[in-house]
Amino acid sequence: MLPLLSYLAFPTFRNKVYNTQEDVGKVKQTDASEGKNFSIAARVYSYKSALAVWQDNKWVGVGKADLEGEMAKRYVKLYPEMTSEFYIMPHNQYLYNLAAFGTLGFVVFLVGMFYPAWWARRKHAPLLLAQYVSIALSFLVEYTLETQIGLAFVVFFLLLALQGSLPSDDNDPTWRPA
Repeated sequence: MLPLLSYLAFPTFRNKVYNTQEDVGKVKQTDASEGKNFSIAARVYSYKSALAVWQDNKWVGVGKADLEGEMAKRYVKLYPEMTSEFYIMPHNQYLYNLAAFGTLGFVVFLVGMFYPAWWARRKHAPLLLAQYVSIALSFLVEYTLETQIGLAFVVFFLLLALQGSLPSDDNDPTWRPA
């Protein structure tokens, strides 16, 4: 009910809906030069380019250092009408790692990233669950771990939440940070 009311009452929200529809419509066009200035369309182009990089290097990837050059080659191949100033890295941590490190590296990343959640699965840790949901969702729309602030956020808050799952010798076991 709230989104409908917002749509009717707020012109800025209504404009955002129209702009998003237009942006999504640009993805469906065959000419990428039209969609390169639109956020969603540009992200979809980067996803397709990253998948093309991975398709050519399935097991070990191209390496993080060579990913930008390999992405540029796929952009030229898939979207020849786009110029290099519109090339972006895949705004998805999962695809970024898959293209850079291949299937083997991606599996290592997933195990390393989500093993603490598996370790704490039987413990009552709502803060840890909330952090993992937040981080896993952010990985879908940004390459979170490739920025200093993203990496700091992930490490700090996951370690804070994990600390609450450790065994305690405290006399008052009712208070835990997680």
